[in-house]
Amino acid sequence: NKSVICLDRCDISPQGNSQIEPCDLITINDNTVELIHIKMSTRSASLSHLFNQGVNSLEMLIREEESRIKLKTLLNDSDSKYSNLIDQKKFHVVFGIVTKKFDVNKDNPSKNLPIFSRISLSRTIKAIELMQSRCSVYFIEGIHN
Repeated sequence: NKSVICLDRCDISPQGNSQIEPCDLITINDNTVELIHIKMSTRSASLSHLFNQGVNSLEMLIREEESRIKLKTLLNDSDSKYSNLIDQKKFHVVFGIVTKKFDVNKDNPSKNLPIFSRISLSRTIKAIELMQSRCSVYFIEGIHN
């Protein structure tokens, strides 16, 4: 999809801070910037990192003008479609979790996650909503654990 941009390993951290990746993929959907974070694992440690990445990058984009400027620079947004939404702080955090358990837990996808990760995800969603943003979680069929 040509409307999706890869930002994996990019940095939006304010000067003098350690690197903060904005997301793995970014696109616009329903007049909102979707910050898409992907993890190929359902291990608790990997998922904790994924959820923290989503919350931390969103917080930087909401609180730090320098982070928003860096994101707009990364996007090289010539027609301002991203820039306007970023300035308005219209974000939707999307988590994509690749799992080989996809078929086993199709009727109850939260069972794809360990209990510790379900608790962490619940807390993550609440934090994102407190920042007046939306959050979605998708399970993606894959061969990884």
